[in-house]
Amino acid sequence: MNNDEISINVRVYDKVYPMKVLRSEEYIVRKAVKNINDKINKYLKQYQGFDMQTILSMIVIDVFVEHLHDKEDEQKVGKEIQQLVKEINNGLKDKIISS
Repeated sequence: MNNDEISINVRVYDKVYPMKVLRSEEYIVRKAVKNINDKINKYLKQYQGFDMQTILSMIVIDVFVEHLHDKEDEQKVGKEIQQLVKEINNGLKDKIISS
């Protein structure tokens, strides 16, 4: 085991999983597990009678859709920043030329 790795146990719904994670990522892993458990509880209440495999499949879709939305937003912001930098550069060039 790498010196930066630690062993942790995480509980997803009713099962405990041992994991080795980087010490610097433990908080993120635990936060992800909390979010997963929150989604499981939400879906179990919302879709009573569905089996766990169906619930987990729905959660996977939900999380992946969120991920894709985040990526699209990231790309949009990146393009907006590039446009602003271009406008600033053009403004500076005009200022230098007119000086």
